[in-house]
Amino acid sequence: MLYSTGTVYKIICSLDERIIYIGSTFNQLRHRWQCHKKAYKQYLDDNHGCITIFPYFEKFGIENFKIMKIKDYECYRENKADSRHLHAFEQLWINRTKGCVNKQAAFSISKLYKKEWREANKDKMKEYYEANKEKLSKQNKEYREANKDKILEYQKEYREANKDKILEYQKEYREANKERISVRSKKYYEANKDKASERGKEYREVNKEKISEYQKEYREANKERISEQKKEYRDANKDKISKQNKEYREANKERLLKKDKERYEKNKDKTLERNKQRVNCSICDKDLARASLRKHMKNIHSSI
Repeated sequence: MLYSTGTVYKIICSLDERIIYIGSTFNQLRHRWQCHKKAYKQYLDDNHGCITIFPYFEKFGIENFKIMKIKDYECYRENKADSRHLHAFEQLWINRTKGCVNKQAAFSISKLYKKEWREANKDKMKEYYEANKEKLSKQNKEYREANKDKILEYQKEYREANKDKILEYQKEYREANKERISVRSKKYYEANKDKASERGKEYREVNKEKISEYQKEYREANKERISEQKKEYRDANKDKISKQNKEYREANKERLLKKDKERYEKNKDKTLERNKQRVNCSICDKDLARASLRKHMKNIHSSI
């Protein structure tokens, strides 16, 4: 039995307090807000994946909106992908909030009943399927062929209406099935290494600006976390990093010397000008050229 703390939140407009969107998440609110902003940016780029708050973002400017916690709830979950209990609380606040802009129901008893019925009768359904496999397969194929456009249109509408929920579900599914996905991805990559490499290269070329923008936004939003991770890594791998740096310098000695020489030539005048500057020794207060400071400290104050 799994219990998690979920949050029901609202997105409100500072220019018009009547505009309220209700949502829910098991993640931190700042991460949820980043997901909304990312989805909105994608919506502006390709006009897909609209949720009911997006037209208001467009009208008033997303900078005039903010996310706020309504209430935390301890929710029962059968697995990490299960959000039904939290969605019930979300629906409660949708019903309670007058004039909220949500159009899609977060929770439906009829849908839940259908799911529970399928769970209770899954063995019977399996038996029926096994006994009528060919017949059902033929019927499904005929239906898909006859309703191809209709099915594609429905799938498109569903994805657009439920984009945030789909993203949330996919994230939770990945968390719950991390090892299985990792093994499967590794097997696929090994079998399709060249193809995957070529596809990745093409994608990066086509989406260079988009990737750069996303990375910039991510670094801005996670500045402190990234800095802390880097510091922890350096502290934990001090000797390893030192060894790597030494090996790199040895392997690239000529190239580094050439680079230093080029940099010196480029900044020669500036360096000479700087070295001519007069400075005072911080210990004896003697006036001398900046270029002589290191030699002075070594010869006169080395014992201090």
